[in-house]
Amino acid sequence: YGVDSWIHEIASSPLRAHFEETKALYDYGVHIGAGWRAAAALWDGHQAIGYVVCDNHVRRRPARLFEAELLSLFGTTFGHLITIKQEQDARRLNEERLRAIIDHVRELISYTDIEGRIEYIGPTVTELLGYEPSQMIGLTLLDICHPDDVDRVGKTMQEALEQGRQPPLIESRMRSADGTYVWVEGSGRFLRDEQGRPFGVISVIRDIGEQRLLQEARLQEERLHVALQK
Repeated sequence: YGVDSWIHEIASSPLRAHFEETKALYDYGVHIGAGWRAAAALWDGHQAIGYVVCDNHVRRRPARLFEAELLSLFGTTFGHLITIKQEQDARRLNEERLRAIIDHVRELISYTDIEGRIEYIGPTVTELLGYEPSQMIGLTLLDICHPDDVDRVGKTMQEALEQGRQPPLIESRMRSADGTYVWVEGSGRFLRDEQGRPFGVISVIRDIGEQRLLQEARLQEERLHVALQK
C-alpha cells in the first residue's frame, strides 16, 4: 500500500485525512512495531502542499473520531500558515530586490497616495534636493514646488486623473533644503486597482538644471544675434 495510494485516499476524504490500522511502523527506516497510522494534507485552501503523518506506537490504541478531526484541522491550519509565510517571504524578497534597484538609479523615484502624500521616496532625494527621505514622508511634491509652478503642475495632474489617462512629462522647479530651486522633469503613472480605481502614483523625477542652462544660453545667443542684426 504505497504512498500514492494513501495520497489518493486523503484527496478523496472529506477530512483530507487517511487512517490505517495494524500497519508496520518505522522510525528512520527501522521497524519498530505495528499499529495505527494516520496522515493528513497540509491544505492551503486550494491544494495539498505537503502532508503530516503520525502513528500510535506510543499509546497503542486506535485513533478516535475527534482525533481524526483534530489532525485534519491541524493539517488545514498549518497548511494555511505555511502558505502565508511563503507568500510573505516572497513578497519581502521582491520588495528587497525592488528597493535595491530603486536605491541605485540616478533618477528620483517616489510613491504617493492618490491625495499626493509621499509614502516612499528614494535616497536620490538627498543628492538632488538635500533632504533625507524621512523628512519627505507625509508631504506632497507640491509642498516643495515653486509657487509659480504649483497651479500648473496640480492642474495637469488633476486633468489627467479626471480624463483617465497617464500624466504627461512636466517640467517644474523644486525647492531644495538650502532654499534654492532646482529645475526637474517628472513623469508619473497612476496605479489602479482591479476595478480601475486609482489609488496611488509612481513618479520618476530627474534633474534638468544643466539642460535648462543650455536652453537659456541658446536663447540669449539668439536674442543677441537678433539685436546685432537690428
